[in-house]
Amino acid sequence: MAFIGVSLLLIILLAAFAAAVIAGAVLIIIGTKLIKKPEQKKLGVTLRIVGYLVLIPTVSLGIIIAAVIMMSGTK
Repeated sequence: MAFIGVSLLLIILLAAFAAAVIAGAVLIIIGTKLIKKPEQKKLGVTLRIVGYLVLIPTVSLGIIIAAVIMMSGTK
């Protein structure tokens, strides 16, 4: 029974990680498209900055968590 709970927790964490990565990537893509339009340049820059602020810590934390999980299984 404990295995089901841990598995469910890992699935939820993975889904949250994927959602954050997708959200950050979408913000960067939309911001890049808006930068090319002169009247929307400020909004495009802002969206790209927010996208990077979402994406970089999320990916960094994901890499750290993955490393800890892999290292804990090698005892």
